[in-house]
Formats: sequence, C-alpha cells, structure tokens
Amino acid sequence: MNEQTQNSVETKTSTFLSLLKSELRGLWLAFWRPFWQVTIILAVLLWGYLLISQGLPKDASVPLYLLFGLFYCIYVCSFAGLFIGVISMAWRMAGIWIFFPIIVIPLSTFFTIWLFRSSLAEQAVRIVQVLQTVAQGHDWSQSLDMGPVARVGPGGEILFVLLLPIFAIDLIEVLFQPVMLGQYIRFIFLFAFAFALGFIPSAFISFIALSVSFVKRLKKRLKK
Repeated sequence: MNEQTQNSVETKTSTFLSLLKSELRGLWLAFWRPFWQVTIILAVLLWGYLLISQGLPKDASVPLYLLFGLFYCIYVCSFAGLFIGVISMAWRMAGIWIFFPIIVIPLSTFFTIWLFRSSLAEQAVRIVQVLQTVAQGHDWSQSLDMGPVARVGPGGEILFVLLLPIFAIDLIEVLFQPVMLGQYIRFIFLFAFAFALGFIPSAFISFIALSVSFVKRLKKRLKK
C-alpha cells in the first residue's frame, strides 16, 4: 500500500513537473519568437534607412561604421521587440483578457481622481497662495545678484550657468518651509488616496479576471 502510494505521488510529481516544463517552454517561445523577429526586421529596415539617408564615410572606417550601425539599430529596435514579445506571452496566458487591465485600471484611476478634482484643485490653490506668501518673505538677494553677471560679456553666460545652483538653493529653502511643506504633503496624500481608491480595486479585479482566464486556457492546452 505504501509502495503504491509512493508510486502514485512520484507519478503525479513527474506529471506536474512535465506540464510545468511544457508550459514554461511555451511561454518562452511565445516571447522569444516575436521578440527576435520584430527586432531583426525593424533593425534591418532602420539600418537600411540610415545607410540610404546618411551614406557611408569616405575612409577606411566603413566596416566599423556598418558593424556599429547594425548593433546600434538592433539595440534600439530591441525595445519594440521586447514590447511585442511580452504582449505575445501575455496573450498565450490570458488571451484577449490582457486588455482588461489596460482599459479598466486607467479608467478607474482617472475616474476617482476626477471625483476628487475639486478637493485637489482647492489644495493646489492653497499651495500657490502659500508659495507666494513664503516667496515674498524670502531673501532672494543672492539669486538676484546673478542677473547682472549674465550681461558681463562673452563669459557672463558661462558664469551665470555655473551659479544657477544658488537659485536652486533659494528655491529649495522656499519649498521646504514648514508651512509650505505641510501644505504640499497634504496635497500628495490626497492625490495618493484618490489614485489608490481607483487603482487597487481595479487591479484586484483585473488580477482575478486574468487568473481565471489563464486557468481556463491552461486546462484547454492540457486536454489537447
């Protein structure tokens, strides 16, 4: 009896591992095939376009130019291939339901933020008012002294750019005033609450929908 039980467990484990391996291989192929196909096709097209539009250098660096250009095009186009590969893999997992979170989550989040628009706008107005009050009471003499520097001559612009951090320091001092910081934190918390109120429920529902779709499609593949 124990031997039969052990054999049954070993058989089920072996079957599960075989199915898992097959599913992972299917997901990998669903990603890899469109990834390299899209990447190579777009890279060759981009490479050809650059060669036609830019031409070749008139020195001995032509082979290096061609090789570098090809690798650069592959690198650039790999992002498009990555996107298509992920979509293909997700389609194998959940089918058309992959578009459910793409549509529902942004709409739900936007809707809750829209519901809080009056409160958010009110908080934003308060921030601007507090910013004006704090800015009026701040000593901007160091930043204002940079103005004439830009008119000194050819080197004035360079010196002005080098001294820009002084203006940034003044701005940071204004933004980090306790009354200003407190108002800004209230705005951020309100926005985060409105965002979470729309995002979390829609993300949870999307997760359930995708999980159910994945299980159904997996059962269909196992029956074949």
